[in-house]
Amino acid sequence: MDIEILLALQNFRNGGGAFLTGWVLERRFVGFSTDVPMITRVSRAAEGLLGYYIVSLIFVPLIKNGIPGPAGTVTSCFVQILYVSFIFPWCLKYLEKPAAELSK
Repeated sequence: MDIEILLALQNFRNGGGAFLTGWVLERRFVGFSTDVPMITRVSRAAEGLLGYYIVSLIFVPLIKNGIPGPAGTVTSCFVQILYVSFIFPWCLKYLEKPAAELSK
C-alpha cells in the first residue's frame, strides 16, 4: 500500500477518534444547546472562529515543533478536532452560566 494512502487512512482514523471522544465528552458533561437567540448564535460563531484560529496558529505549530513527523500532524489534528467538538462548547457553557450558578 502506498505510504500516502496509509497516512491518510491513519489520519482519518485518528480524526474520527478525536471527534468521537469529543462528542461523547460533550454529550456527557456539557449538553450544548443551540436554542438561543440569533445574536447569541452569531457571537458564538465569531468566538469559535477566533478560538479555532488561535488553536491553529499558536498551538498547532507548538505541537508540530515538539512532536516531529507524522505523529505531530496526527496530534495537532486531534487537538483541533477535540477543540471544536468539546473544549469550545464547554467553555461557552461555562462562560454563559449565570453568576449565581458559578458561585455554588
